[in-house]
Amino acid sequence: MNATMLSFDRRGLRLSSLALLGVAVLAACDTDRSVGPSPTVIPTTAALAKGPAAGKTGGKVLISIVGKNQQPVTVAGAQFSLAIAGQAAITAIDNGAQDADPTAGVVQVKGLTGGTYTVCETATPTDFALPTSNCTSASVPSNGSVSLTFVNLTMARVKFGPRDNTLSYVGGATFGLYDTDGAFVGQFADNSAMDLDPTWGKFELKFAVEGTWLLCHGTPPAGYIFYPAAAMCYPIEAKHGEYAQMADIWVYPYYSAAWEVTSGAVTPDGYFVNIGPSTFTVGAATGAFNATIVDNGANDYDPRLGKLAIKLPAAGGYTICQTVAPANHKLASPACKRVDVKHGTPAWGAWFISFPN
Repeated sequence: MNATMLSFDRRGLRLSSLALLGVAVLAACDTDRSVGPSPTVIPTTAALAKGPAAGKTGGKVLISIVGKNQQPVTVAGAQFSLAIAGQAAITAIDNGAQDADPTAGVVQVKGLTGGTYTVCETATPTDFALPTSNCTSASVPSNGSVSLTFVNLTMARVKFGPRDNTLSYVGGATFGLYDTDGAFVGQFADNSAMDLDPTWGKFELKFAVEGTWLLCHGTPPAGYIFYPAAAMCYPIEAKHGEYAQMADIWVYPYYSAAWEVTSGAVTPDGYFVNIGPSTFTVGAATGAFNATIVDNGANDYDPRLGKLAIKLPAAGGYTICQTVAPANHKLASPACKRVDVKHGTPAWGAWFISFPN
């Protein structure tokens, strides 16, 4: 099967099989599979019992397009072919010249010769996928009508993004993609044409073909490494009608340290209660670096109050000291802690406990 992802230029690449290179878990996704009858093309002939409409000549086919839970699709763009033996096939485009119904998602073809037609959906509304069975047979009376329903699920989508140790999304990464047959589709960047999410650091991809695609590390955001550092690939189970959220793809600064400030109080589930803001100094044991960091200030890349993180210039020993406690609280005791910073793994300075005054 030649699998093509919408918006990706395959450039004639030959498809081949590919063993998965790594494993990632997809978070629970919202299933958008139709709960209607099977097959996905549903002929309805109840209208035949009404007999020919007064004053009307020729048969009529009324096609309705539905999606999730049989909800009407209100996006135009669907195209149908109606073929009967001995005649040229009729092409009917939603809201085109052959469509007598102005409603988007509804196609009505009138003036048909009575007989058995093969009705096929040949193009879908924008961002929707063809049904598994896109053709059905319809017996059209000479002066009556028949109704058909075609189920179009939204194209498979997946959301993901690189996140750091503060759980923040980090922009600027690139990823590679392999299709369902293992052929390399291409490499794409954050906020490129393939990325449907305009938020820096968040990605959203749309797939025209169902199956297992493979997402692989490309280049991490500037100043960060992928974690783990070894090249990793993650399977994406693309299913039409589903909006999947991948598990986190981790990136960490080259060198960094993180810690938290608490009053000593704990939540009912046993976690410290964070408080802030407070002020710290961070100095390298070599004396080559010294900085002041204020909770949620310029040097703090953790946006959560009471949790601090700082990017550092190199590996080695650093001393973190609380110099200003949160309002109405005491300086932590001890007020200083030493951490050993290594490449690509945030050093953990644990908790500074500032008790109330």
